[in-house]
Amino acid sequence: MAEVSIRALPKAGGHVLDRVMSSEHVVITRDGQPIAELRQLTPAGLSAEQLLQR
Repeated sequence: MAEVSIRALPKAGGHVLDRVMSSEHVVITRDGQPIAELRQLTPAGLSAEQLLQR
């Protein structure tokens, strides 16, 4: 799991999101303390209606 400071995030935002899209978790820190975690969203499953149509 990588860490990125809140100060570095605006400059490295695209690179950070590329890492997240490759399934890496990234922790955002402020003053060395973790405050948030970025992770790739899991794709939504099929709805009941979509399953019935199949």
